Amino acid sequence: MTERFLLADVGGTNTRLGLAGDGRLLPDSVRHYRNTEFSGLDAVLAAYLGAKTPGPIAALCAAVAGPVRDGRAQLTNHCWLIDAAALRAATGGARVHLVNDLQAQGYALDDLPPGAVRSLFAGAPAPTGAPRMVLNIGTGCNVAVVHRVAGGLFVPAAESGHSTLPHGSIAAGLYDHLRKTHPHLPVEAALSGPGLADIHRYLTGKDATPDRIVMAFAAGDTGARATLMTFSALLGRWRAILPCITCRWAVSACPAA
Repeated sequence: MTERFLLADVGGTNTRLGLAGDGRLLPDSVRHYRNTEFSGLDAVLAAYLGAKTPGPIAALCAAVAGPVRDGRAQLTNHCWLIDAAALRAATGGARVHLVNDLQAQGYALDDLPPGAVRSLFAGAPAPTGAPRMVLNIGTGCNVAVVHRVAGGLFVPAAESGHSTLPHGSIAAGLYDHLRKTHPHLPVEAALSGPGLADIHRYLTGKDATPDRIVMAFAAGDTGARATLMTFSALLGRWRAILPCITCRWAVSACPAA
């Protein structure tokens, strides 16, 4: 009998669960859950397995939006503390592996089908073996660097969204506005879904969710356009310093040092 594997994508706001067999995700098995409606990831797993009744689960792999240490993970933008032992109990004793969500995305790069990749700018392809980066913007913001090494890929864990946003990269008024709710002004205070809404509030005086801002931009709203232009400019400036923020080489071994 084909072993069943349970996959979890745990963000700051939502959790997605799905089953895999024979090395492939079963698309019809994917379900979405709001984190605020559950006490923890083990409760989400119990609800999912109770509804799907897939039979024995051989293993669970959970990609979580937060640091992972010694079989435990703390979500960066939600209160859940995820413990592998509790997940084993919720899945009937399945093997459990926790990994940072950006690490999971990085390790998946070589398996993306051609149709899943779109070039944004014309140019020469990167040299074979050159480092790559994955960027995720959601409830929070994070980036990880993907290195090709002998035998496969190496993706160091990172929490780059909580590095401090450089003062000179942002207008003084917006800087002070964002610091009211984020005193140390991490990058994700500006470059996240809530950050987009906060920028919009500063520029227009209006409250709007990120999806509404994008819809308003598509409809020609000038305030939404100013918000997205500001957001994009900040993202571009941050992108320029990412190689240093996310670097995991010792300073003495850094090729740029």
